[in-house]
Amino acid sequence: MKEYLPVGSVVLLNKGEKELLIIGYKVVSIDHKAIEDNKEVKTDKVYDYCAVPYPEGIISSDIMLMFNHEDIKEVLFTGYTTSESNKLKEILNSEK
Repeated sequence: MKEYLPVGSVVLLNKGEKELLIIGYKVVSIDHKAIEDNKEVKTDKVYDYCAVPYPEGIISSDIMLMFNHEDIKEVLFTGYTTSESNKLKEILNSEK
């Protein structure tokens, strides 16, 4: 079972070279396009996480990366947690 990471966590993805800062959950591409296996595909897939490059952050509104928990190779930093963020994490972790 996957355990969602808090916003603010920094991860490295499988096949990734750049660190990513998690900024959100349960996202779908606004234009329904994604890159999978180095190919652009049309999709309505909902991804576990949305992230931006670290340490740069948001440098352009069209540079956000979406990925799933199984794509994470390494957690480099775990973000800040509160009782409210823990409640959200419980909800996310209980979804199938």
